[in-house]
Amino acid sequence: MKFRWMLIVLFLIVFTACNRDEIKSKSVTESKFNLVEAKDILRETYKSINVMTNNELETKPEIKVKSYEEFMDTFDFSLFDESVKRSYIFETIVDFGNDGNPVKDEDGFLVYGEGNIISYIPSIFDKGVVIEKAFIRDVDYGTKYSSMNFQELVIIETRDESIDLMASGFNRINRFKMNTDGKWILYAVEGTTSFVWER
Repeated sequence: MKFRWMLIVLFLIVFTACNRDEIKSKSVTESKFNLVEAKDILRETYKSINVMTNNELETKPEIKVKSYEEFMDTFDFSLFDESVKRSYIFETIVDFGNDGNPVKDEDGFLVYGEGNIISYIPSIFDKGVVIEKAFIRDVDYGTKYSSMNFQELVIIETRDESIDLMASGFNRINRFKMNTDGKWILYAVEGTTSFVWER
């Protein structure tokens, strides 16, 4: 497979309360997070992306589905926030027409990377993808605005070009918040998060 060029797709999802920009936090503290545990969290979060990605670095599911709901029922993205699942995963993998709707084939199935344009979402499973840094970030708005206090786990990924040059320039910031069940949920993604190959 010959890659003629690649287009870096920049993707940014950030969820903040509308008034957080107006109210300054009292303190922000960061503490190191265990890198082995961080890797385990990424592997559990992105496991379905690994299943979908072949040896030619094409993130293209083999299972055909007809809707967003069926897509999410078929693949496990339970550790993704709903908005991230749709905007980052679904809209990257599935082809969309000029009308903004998903492209379907003559049998009504969603189309993944039809023709010579294929999307690739790197993951921690891939050769050369490494964790650059992982830390817990605590933001405190003080007693008056304590309802705005929050904690997040930040895991920064990059590609070690001494191991693999493919998709060099990859850099993804994963932001997690813990849910009521004690699981880290990916609620925001920043950076160069996916690539488009022309075969």
